[in-house]
Amino acid sequence: MVDYQYLETQLTPVTDQVVHCLGLELVRLEFRREKNGLVLRVFIDKEEGVHIKDCQAVSEELSTVLLGEGFADLIPGPYHLEVSSPGVERQLVRESDYLRSLGREVMVAVGKVSGTRSKIRGVIAAFTGEELVLRREDSEKVIPVEDIISAHIVFDWRAALKSREPEAKRKRKARRRKSRSRYAGSGGDKDV
Repeated sequence: MVDYQYLETQLTPVTDQVVHCLGLELVRLEFRREKNGLVLRVFIDKEEGVHIKDCQAVSEELSTVLLGEGFADLIPGPYHLEVSSPGVERQLVRESDYLRSLGREVMVAVGKVSGTRSKIRGVIAAFTGEELVLRREDSEKVIPVEDIISAHIVFDWRAALKSREPEAKRKRKARRRKSRSRYAGSGGDKDV
């Protein structure tokens, strides 16, 4: 049986080095068996955002390094390498992720030793490394870090779409005006 967590542990330092040398940040790495086979998924980021060229550069360099470093013996068979950005609803994994997200809305899955689980949504008010403080409507919720199962940014899709609405309306109106002017000049004023 393959220990995927062990593989992730072995692959992370090499991947981090490759990503860092290309001026990017390794957000996280996953190695999984999925429906279509083994997948090595690498999530990268940088301050100004990740572009397709960044993903391509990491993919090419990492493929070369993994072949040359002898990881072929460690990885149990052929695998697919996927490199992408963490997306707008990125997971918060490291302390730096939480600190960078101060003031942002997040969804946190919390689990207690007793087995009870819940999800809490709020805005990150503070993060100490030991506790996460979420601001909710009229209160604050303090969550011990050891109780956090997972956390991710909550992206406001409605607000994003609404902010694009005026731009989309302007473009539609411009297309209609252009269309009308094209047809208006083509059919009239013929001599009989």
